[in-house]
Amino acid sequence: MNTFVIYTGGQTGVDEGAIEAVIEFFHEKLHQSYINKTKYEYIFKVSNTLSIILSGFCPKNRTCETGRISPSYPMFEVESDDYKFRTALNVRFTKGLLVFSRDKQDEGTIEAIRVAKIMRREILEVHFSDDNLLDNILNWIKDKNIYSVNIAGPRESKCEGITSQTKYIIKKLIKKLYNNLLNNNNFIKYPNVNTLYVLGPLGSFSYELATKICEALNIKPSFISISTLDELYEISRLKDNDSIVLIPKTDKYKNSKEHLTITFNTPYYLLSSGSICDIEAIHSHPVALKSCKVWLETNFPRAKLVEESSTSAAAAEATFSPTRASISSRTCAEIYGLEILQE
Repeated sequence: MNTFVIYTGGQTGVDEGAIEAVIEFFHEKLHQSYINKTKYEYIFKVSNTLSIILSGFCPKNRTCETGRISPSYPMFEVESDDYKFRTALNVRFTKGLLVFSRDKQDEGTIEAIRVAKIMRREILEVHFSDDNLLDNILNWIKDKNIYSVNIAGPRESKCEGITSQTKYIIKKLIKKLYNNLLNNNNFIKYPNVNTLYVLGPLGSFSYELATKICEALNIKPSFISISTLDELYEISRLKDNDSIVLIPKTDKYKNSKEHLTITFNTPYYLLSSGSICDIEAIHSHPVALKSCKVWLETNFPRAKLVEESSTSAAAAEATFSPTRASISSRTCAEIYGLEILQE
């Protein structure tokens, strides 16, 4: 099944207006049975061959400027409360950045544009007063083949009334987009793999392995879904041909009928925002700490070893002080802005 994916960061303003518009449009357009909801994503089944996914990455504890992001908004919660991390992820997992503005951009929107330029994503900045606003956006989506889009723009506190203004425009845009996707098979050329299902979290070695497999096979999925082990197994039984499910080898699932065993040697990295001589505590998953036990005892005999739920969570902890380090993946260094001190 082909998928068109919409990401936002869940913040007030443009993000919130976009989320509300998409949810409201599909609740009015589709019967409830055509909407599959999880806390991470809403999947709107448009036809037997097409779905539109609403999702996005948000800070730890679902933080926004008014307190907490609504629990009714589908979001992946990252393991850092720094807005820059979720901004980078929302850009990274989409092909294009669509920026709405009314006056000058706020700091968060400027950061999204900066990251999109670094990652060489397609960027379209539009103003609410632009002539032919909706047609310009649709032409950009078609011409640049934007099958996954990150919608961004100012917060409500920086641009009063922009939430409702965005909701009004996006609802009109979704109606036009829906009709184009449904009735024009050539509107979007979808990637050969739409969804990659992986045991997360982001930056973990399972996640890094998944991205390596995609790179090795020259696969560019439009959507990456973070799932539990049981969910992965169930999906693997029911999956479409245009999905890949990555399941760690375990006794419970070793008898799966259709599978391909892939072995990668993924090195551990020592990450920190400080220098090696500053390190007082090293965070990581228990398996990683055990694997590196001899090396740690030799090189950091006095460092405190702290167990975390994942190597990604460890990297997030390392961002809080230059005296903290983590044993994590190379991807974690990119996501959390840490230096690789040693492999």
